[in-house]
Amino acid sequence: MKNILHKEHVDDNGANDLSNCVPSCQSCNSTKNLKTLEEIIELKIIEKFTQEKYNKINKWLKEDYKQYIEPKLPYIITRKQNEDKRTYHYELWTVDDKRNMIECIATADKKKGLKEYIHKYFPEAS
Repeated sequence: MKNILHKEHVDDNGANDLSNCVPSCQSCNSTKNLKTLEEIIELKIIEKFTQEKYNKINKWLKEDYKQYIEPKLPYIITRKQNEDKRTYHYELWTVDDKRNMIECIATADKKKGLKEYIHKYFPEAS
């Protein structure tokens, strides 16, 4: 059976998204342990690890991964239960880079009721 690839973090303390992940077989992942890419190539820790592979990984980390990332909207819509405990309303929230809600800028009884606010406040996302 061929080695099965899985997502491997390049920097163990780095981001948990595609900008810090590359495919890796179990053997290379285990051999890598906590060493950096530079240490792996410099110390020849993984026999079949070449400068070409190193260059491909760096290219992925700098630019290639971006084509697989879906753009994140600058807002979040949440559904909240009303005080009567039987009905709901929707809230439009601005968010920061980590997707934390910052400010509720509009509410509506139906989700489609927020469309006008999305067009008004986030025209680039409409």
